[in-house]
Amino acid sequence: MLQNSNELFIENVNGIADINKPFVMTLNHNEMIWERTEEEQNIKVILERSSQLPETYGDKILGLWELEKATGNGSYFKESVKKGIHDYIFFRWDKCFVIQSENGKITGVYNVHGHKPEVELIPYGDQLKRDFWKIQFEENLITLKLLNSDSLVTRRFRRIRKFPD
Repeated sequence: MLQNSNELFIENVNGIADINKPFVMTLNHNEMIWERTEEEQNIKVILERSSQLPETYGDKILGLWELEKATGNGSYFKESVKKGIHDYIFFRWDKCFVIQSENGKITGVYNVHGHKPEVELIPYGDQLKRDFWKIQFEENLITLKLLNSDSLVTRRFRRIRKFPD
């Protein structure tokens, strides 16, 4: 990023070269305004000062979740939740997940869709296939609904703060 007076030129060294002139930047109280012409169209970007960053679906899903209710047969958890059994899924910050259930321990990586409340679970190994789940968020609860299935498969989890014994 190069800045000269009120011009702002952003250089992406890993991407395509920007052939447009630099943005002309102005500051007003809690706004920063970037303006320039791209492909003969006037572009105006208005940035507002914020005291906190907006939360993404990927941010919301992070953490440790204990299985509360299971409907339908799925790969990771059995349909019935047994008393005294603590099945959980842990969505780690490094995009890895850990599932502990009656089926054993399953690990893999996950991708959260950038624009929709959906998560893709990609387990390590050949025993299980990747799955796509719709996420319903409630306060300290998530419900996952399996998308790539002909039958209804849902899993409801409650946020917990420590691993079960």
